[in-house]
Amino acid sequence: MILHPAKKFFHFCGSFRMAVISVLALAIILTFSTFYESEVSTEAVQQLVYRTWWFNLVLGFIFLNVLVATLRRWPFKKKHTGFLITHVGLLTILVGAMLTRGWGIEGTLMFAEGDTVNSFSTDIEMLKLSSPILAEDIIAEKRFTKRVTRSPWSRTLGQTGLVATVDQYYPNSTVDESYDTSLGSPLAALSFEFKNQFTSVNRWLEASVRGRDRIDFGPVLFLFRQVDDKSALQQLLSEKRRPPTQPDLQLEISNKKLNFFRRIAFDPKKLFPVKLPNIPYTIRITDFFPNAIVEANRLKNASDELINPAVLLEVEGPTGTERHVSFASFPDFDSLHQQTNKEYTFKFKLLAEQNAIAERNVLEFLQGPDSDLYYRIQKKEGDITSGRIEIDQPVTTPWMGGTFKVMRYLPQAARSQQVIEAPFDPKDKNSIPAIRLTITDTSQDLSHTEWLRRGLPASFDVGRNTFQLYYGMKSLPLGFEMSLVDFRVVYYPATRSPMSYESDVRYVDRISNIDRQKTVLMNHVLDFRGYRFFQSSYIDRPGMTSVSIFAVNRDPGKWPVYIGSIILCLGICILFFLSPTKNEQLTKPDNVSPGPRRGV
Repeated sequence: MILHPAKKFFHFCGSFRMAVISVLALAIILTFSTFYESEVSTEAVQQLVYRTWWFNLVLGFIFLNVLVATLRRWPFKKKHTGFLITHVGLLTILVGAMLTRGWGIEGTLMFAEGDTVNSFSTDIEMLKLSSPILAEDIIAEKRFTKRVTRSPWSRTLGQTGLVATVDQYYPNSTVDESYDTSLGSPLAALSFEFKNQFTSVNRWLEASVRGRDRIDFGPVLFLFRQVDDKSALQQLLSEKRRPPTQPDLQLEISNKKLNFFRRIAFDPKKLFPVKLPNIPYTIRITDFFPNAIVEANRLKNASDELINPAVLLEVEGPTGTERHVSFASFPDFDSLHQQTNKEYTFKFKLLAEQNAIAERNVLEFLQGPDSDLYYRIQKKEGDITSGRIEIDQPVTTPWMGGTFKVMRYLPQAARSQQVIEAPFDPKDKNSIPAIRLTITDTSQDLSHTEWLRRGLPASFDVGRNTFQLYYGMKSLPLGFEMSLVDFRVVYYPATRSPMSYESDVRYVDRISNIDRQKTVLMNHVLDFRGYRFFQSSYIDRPGMTSVSIFAVNRDPGKWPVYIGSIILCLGICILFFLSPTKNEQLTKPDNVSPGPRRGV
């Protein structure tokens, strides 16, 4: 009998041959994936195998084979009971696996003691673009790979006529920095070398730029700062002993439009105007409040203790004056009052930090008002020596015969950064991928290209439009709050090797009026609102509170897999104990001999 092609295909889908092909393919794939994961990394095998369309296709063929093999027994009879239950169990397990693959969520939650969080970071990569001209943020959930070099990814940004394009990808990246002296920027930078018989340091420092003005090398702290007042410079160079320690009061002055940044230290008892170099503006500090309070919309001083420092200042420029107030307790808050010139775009941050050089060995580079360069060596015992720096001339220090020299000094320079590809090791979890994004305004024939490194936000302008960009892992809301009450590490006796670590967490659902607390450790998880939290790791921060790291999992296919496994075991038992062949053997009389064997 010749079967219709559709029937023939239907029979093949439910055949034993189809089952062998599908299961054998899955076995080969899983074997390869297991060895590849052990040799490379979990993330690599996820991208190469488990998150691909063809792996979903293999699972789909297995599901189709089991389903058709079951339907081919229609109409079902009593003798099909074990077969039917077994195949229903297999189908239920496959449905659960598909639910997990399609709607399951995995992520990471990190918080320190006292922190409260209501979201977590997933393993879903995304590109987010924000701008005032966009009706809503553009979010593209996409895992970029080297394929974008051959086939660029593009997205039209709403009704703006702008197009975003990603055309290059680095699996690992680094930043190559250089300095350009032709732009006339007020940034000062120097390259120095310090060495002794045990070690050497060769680095760049940028004066008064937070995070780039110092290098903590353990025994020695290296600093570079600008001193704009001659009398203050002379006082620093004339000191022979460290003065009594007190919090450092510093003022950060920035102007994005003018490409200006300066960090100055000031003495509240000697308020003086600061003439900003290379730009026609003067900063006047008019008043200082050690413990500022607000009464009747005016700042007043509550006490002389340094509790809530605030400063009033004026910016005097070519076309007028504007007044600002800045609080040390709220460094990102800059309030502008009585503005008379809307073209001024200065931002101020008052910083009150503990003296970083107290009781330390410190090598400090000082740039004077005339751009001359000086050094100031402070021993941790308090003794101070200082002098003028000559380029490439070594200076001896009191630290085990160590010497230093300034190899290059740029009084005015602009830092430029270029993202370049770095060697990639799939086992290295610290790799930082990068993508090259171009936003094009087709109506004005304008475009801007920027490299985005994963996890680092960026912004740039295209014409008159400003864009905020973020390439990284997507965050999802929990729907409730979690707080880390306490974190503990238990060590093996007489060692510093951790034996276990645990977190006391409080979780609050304000809608359902639930407020509970639980201890989460490596083998004791927290289940709440469909999420499962595992204590996976921690970050030890000496001198600061430790950071607890949870693995977060939401698996909608968990219960179908559990139920399917139970159904499968039940079907196997029925097949084994109640199959017709088994029943025949159990009920056949002992004195009945088997009949003659039939020919084949």
